Amino acid sequence: MQKSEKLSLKQRKWLDSYIETGNATEAARQAGYSGNDDSLRVIGHENLTKLNPAISELMDRMGMTDVLLMKKLAEGLNANLVKTATSDGSITDERVYVDFSTRHQYLDTALKLKNRYPPQKQFVAGSPDEPVPVVVIKGVSIEDLTR
Repeated sequence: MQKSEKLSLKQRKWLDSYIETGNATEAARQAGYSGNDDSLRVIGHENLTKLNPAISELMDRMGMTDVLLMKKLAEGLNANLVKTATSDGSITDERVYVDFSTRHQYLDTALKLKNRYPPQKQFVAGSPDEPVPVVVIKGVSIEDLTR
């Protein structure tokens, strides 16, 4: 387990950039790692894995406790979009829609934090001619998802 005090200068730069951008590949680029996009993606992924304890420790110090994180993730996983219609400056109609894009981003983040990412696609029989792709999450069975 690597504590943040034992990080190299480049790892600290990567961590700072990752916190700001949320993108491991871009963080590797900004931290000064060399290589093409593919090698920077590998470096970013390796840093996410190796520095996970340091990331967790930093989040705790910033007040992002596990409880607060779970509350915020739950809010994002239930995100809705409110659309309104107005006439003469007054709201005449209001509709609430599921915000799938935001929910997907929060789900992606939650899976990364739970170390259940990247998902693997598998196919199940939807019909004899067209198998249905299913995302398999480590530790979750298809039966769990269909309950």
